[in-house]
Amino acid sequence: MRNKKNFFIIHFLMIIFVLLFNNTVVFMLHIEHNPVYLLLLTLLSFVMYIYVNYSLLDDIFKIDKNLQDKLEKTMHEINTPVSTIELNTNMIEKNITNDKDKQRLKRIHKSCDNLKKLYKDMEYFISKETQNINFEVCLLKDIIDDVLIDFDSDDSKVIIRKSVDDTKIYVDKYGFSTMLSNLIGNAFKHNINLTKIDITLKNNILSIKDDGIGISEYNLQNIFTKYYQGDTNSDGFGLGLSIVKEFCDKNLIKINIQTSSSGTIFNLNLSSVITKNI
Repeated sequence: MRNKKNFFIIHFLMIIFVLLFNNTVVFMLHIEHNPVYLLLLTLLSFVMYIYVNYSLLDDIFKIDKNLQDKLEKTMHEINTPVSTIELNTNMIEKNITNDKDKQRLKRIHKSCDNLKKLYKDMEYFISKETQNINFEVCLLKDIIDDVLIDFDSDDSKVIIRKSVDDTKIYVDKYGFSTMLSNLIGNAFKHNINLTKIDITLKNNILSIKDDGIGISEYNLQNIFTKYYQGDTNSDGFGLGLSIVKEFCDKNLIKINIQTSSSGTIFNLNLSSVITKNI
């Protein structure tokens, strides 16, 4: 944020400087009616602008580059210990018979899964920032099945039903999966007495319907706002639905929300990403 602020301040000051320089030279040399001199003065001002700009902004760009390099190296180093913990936990698990120890190992496995998810999220963020996102043709129902694995738990009393055909979509697969996961996770997070979620595709509209308590009119107006949390007791940072909105906007997926005291339906118009190509 500070670099962005400095960037705009420097540009503003440079524009003011160039304008003042131009006007001063024109006034002193009385060349306002000579197009050749005016053109040369403009070129000179432009060269000065580029040179000074580069000199002042070079340090800012270096800081950003160093931060990106450090982030990428740290990401690489994080992946190694997580894999080591997971490998050794699997080996220890083979010799464990005590139920309490099994529960402890289960929590370690869960923590490793969470770390791997954070790693993938950060890796995706870096790829997105460097415009290095891969798009591919995928079966919509396969992506949904992969996402639903994260919500498949023996302790869960929520029934998730799916009615989706062999529709193909051309998308950034990880981004689409993250978007869908946030929508389903949001239903779990904000509905204590949730019993079912229905995921259907009809006329290119993917609908995620829950039987929760619905969304208030006030929360509905702010639901996609970054860091907004309608329920102050909920976990997280209020980023889930802002991520959904950002992804849908970039991929021209229109979102429509229907809500009442008997539940909420998120309708996603996938016409922009559905393809008949293999």
